[in-house]
Amino acid sequence: MQAYSDKGPTTGTTHPQPTGTRVLPPGYLGPIGPVFATDRALEDIVAGALAGLSVSNAELPANQRSIIERGIQRGAASNAPHMQAAGPLMWAELKPGQHAEGLLSLESGRCYVIVGFAVEGVTDFRINLIAAPPFAPGVLAQSQGGSTEPSLGTPDRCIRHNQSSPLRVWVDLHLVAGRGVVGARAYQTR
Repeated sequence: MQAYSDKGPTTGTTHPQPTGTRVLPPGYLGPIGPVFATDRALEDIVAGALAGLSVSNAELPANQRSIIERGIQRGAASNAPHMQAAGPLMWAELKPGQHAEGLLSLESGRCYVIVGFAVEGVTDFRINLIAAPPFAPGVLAQSQGGSTEPSLGTPDRCIRHNQSSPLRVWVDLHLVAGRGVVGARAYQTR
């Protein structure tokens, strides 16, 4: 699969970015939230995500699950107040530079916030949203770096799309530095 790059054809839809304006090739979906990385970093994120692990469906050990869930609930209280959980807890045990993905379906017009948390030992954990088929893989939104409690979206600036049907995305859990268990949960408006 081809990674996202703005070095493709100069046709497509223009989408404003914090770093300027990009022209996207056909088949690529533009951002639906904040995107902070450089073009090269976006390519690396997509490549890592496509080669990454799947989030685990296995039961997380009770002590770690409790820590992750409490951390996510605490983050949701401030970053996703009055929103309801949308899907299961996604988690993975990762080493530096590893990615793990879980599939999420975003309903059109709904407001979403994805809240993450990492156990002790992790020093930089990020969340990226990656377009899933039928769109070409590309980073649709990302949390800021340098945190063990990332949040993608806020009550005022939630993740939202206006496609005519639900949008499938991969929630990419990216451990940048440290080692350990990371988790995330999506929240949506009622």
